Amino acid sequence: MNLTEKIFHLNENKTDIKTEILAGFTTFFTMSYLLVLSPKLLEAAGMNQGSSLTVTAIIVFICSFLMAFIANKPYAVAPLLGETAFIAYTICANLGFSVKTALTGIFICGLLLLFMTLTNIREYIIKQIPENIKISYCIGLGLFFIFIALKDIGIVNFTQKSIPLEAGAIFSFPVIMGILCFLTLIILEQKRVKGSILIAIMATTAIGIIAGDINLPANLISLPVSPASSLLQFDFSGILHKNFIPKQE
Repeated sequence: MNLTEKIFHLNENKTDIKTEILAGFTTFFTMSYLLVLSPKLLEAAGMNQGSSLTVTAIIVFICSFLMAFIANKPYAVAPLLGETAFIAYTICANLGFSVKTALTGIFICGLLLLFMTLTNIREYIIKQIPENIKISYCIGLGLFFIFIALKDIGIVNFTQKSIPLEAGAIFSFPVIMGILCFLTLIILEQKRVKGSILIAIMATTAIGIIAGDINLPANLISLPVSPASSLLQFDFSGILHKNFIPKQE
């Protein structure tokens, strides 16, 4: 028995190294937008974008590594965008708390979740949640990601004057390419082509580069920004403020 089979039980899970590598690349390209969007959201809360990008990449690597080698699950783990937006725009922007206070609250929540996991309290709570609510949560999260995609492509716009939405530049190049990518993905999925998501993303990206709509970075490889300004920046005094705990109306 080789090392990979011993660690990951590939035959038992009816897969192989080639399939897992292809799935890994597909997962990365599908969720890599997180490395751009999450730091941009945190910048609105007052964090340095370059520093938070480094921290986000480190968190994704460590958590995905632990998921692979401890849980033996092919899942990529990353910060939840919904919670990131809540921290940036609600906790910091609307309620006026500093980003250090928000990070402290997250740290304490993480410790509580760790305690609940180790004591099986978390598993008990999850089992008490009705299945239809679990499904609706997944659907809601999926719709949230769809909204982000539609907004980033330019199909819809969201401003304070457009409630809830207004149509974007429907016939612009990014919108046409976004629709083309989606249609390509559907066709490849129907043909059961392996790596269909990755193929659709890379093909659309290549067309965008050739058309001049996507600019290549000046440097493909560079040293990351130091995470010092974002790492372990806590303010425990801020969470003692009476307004930090939500009130029931």
